[in-house]
Amino acid sequence: MITTNHAILLTTVFAVAACAADDKQVSVQGTTTPFTAAITQVASPTDALTAPAGANAQPNAGAGKGKGESGPLELDPNAVPSPADTLAEVPDCVVASDCPSASENCQVPVCNAGVCALEPSTAGSLVPLSAQVRGDCRSKVCGPAGTVLTMDDLEDSNDDNECTVDVCSNSAVAHSLVAAGTACSKGRCAEDGICHASGDTLWKSQLQLPGQSVQVDCITLDSLGSVVVTGRVFIPNYPYHHGFVAKVNAHGGQPWHTEFGASVSGIVYPAVGAEDMIVAQFESHLATDIGQAVHVVALSSEGASLWQHATPADAAASPAGLAVDTAGFIRAAHTFQDGTCADFGGGLTCDNGAVSYDSAGNYVSFDSGAVVPMSCKPNVELSGGTVVSATAAGNMLSISLHVQ
Repeated sequence: MITTNHAILLTTVFAVAACAADDKQVSVQGTTTPFTAAITQVASPTDALTAPAGANAQPNAGAGKGKGESGPLELDPNAVPSPADTLAEVPDCVVASDCPSASENCQVPVCNAGVCALEPSTAGSLVPLSAQVRGDCRSKVCGPAGTVLTMDDLEDSNDDNECTVDVCSNSAVAHSLVAAGTACSKGRCAEDGICHASGDTLWKSQLQLPGQSVQVDCITLDSLGSVVVTGRVFIPNYPYHHGFVAKVNAHGGQPWHTEFGASVSGIVYPAVGAEDMIVAQFESHLATDIGQAVHVVALSSEGASLWQHATPADAAASPAGLAVDTAGFIRAAHTFQDGTCADFGGGLTCDNGAVSYDSAGNYVSFDSGAVVPMSCKPNVELSGGTVVSATAAGNMLSISLHVQ
């Protein structure tokens, strides 16, 4: 038996078939043209497989050639391409918008021949708003080669706060508050430079007092705008009360309170003296058959007890007014009860009137028949449409400032 290499035989068969299509004298069984002639017409097995006779070969490809010879192979345009032929490179981009955004402020994406790249922004162009600081009188711009520069911008003063006046001066910004009470989108501008709606609380301070409950009597202000509150602390199972003075500063901070009097029977009236000394006048019950006595208590601006005076024990009187005059003297008025008389320091008198003391509590004078205003406000209206008020819940005192 003759053994045959299958690869050579397969190649030879395809080659012979190709020649048979071009020359009728060549056949598998015929011997007109030797096998060696057919083999020489096929460059390789791959050529034979990709261009079989009758499929991609043109009928006249071998025109002008001798028998047993064929011309160059030409592909049929209708033939199905192989997978390798369809693998074309896909570009990154067609236009710059196809490319990712730049991470740096002064770079822009570009599309060059289908490839995304970054280029410096145009010198002098503004960086994005997200990287600018609003209202600082400066602007960031792009410099050469994508650098970021900062330049003065006197038009960039607006901090978007309608309650400020914004001005650029010498490359610096100044934001001054508009007048408190100026109308704004929500309601009005307050002392904090913010536009508030009616009822908004600007600050709130709380103090816990001893006792069962607290009664707020009056509110006043000192020369620094600090809030002074007077009232009474109710003691359980006792018919009388302690008086108190409480204070917070103009921003609701540094709260304190001081108690006085073991038998306060009426409203505690406040007044403010020199160096913001606080004076309180109230009626107190005496453990005698005579009646009530008028008390005057003086406290420092920090709440320390300075001095106090009371109607002598052999007289009965009621508070009639408390004030501080232009000379800084404390004037405490009273009305006598049941025709009693008293010596306040200048001799016995039975007249209603006002006793004057200096800031140290020394007797100055007595003005018979003098009338002194008696003021007790439940809240104080401030300029700009704000109101300071005080409320009590149990023994908790709350002092707050809110917009009207």
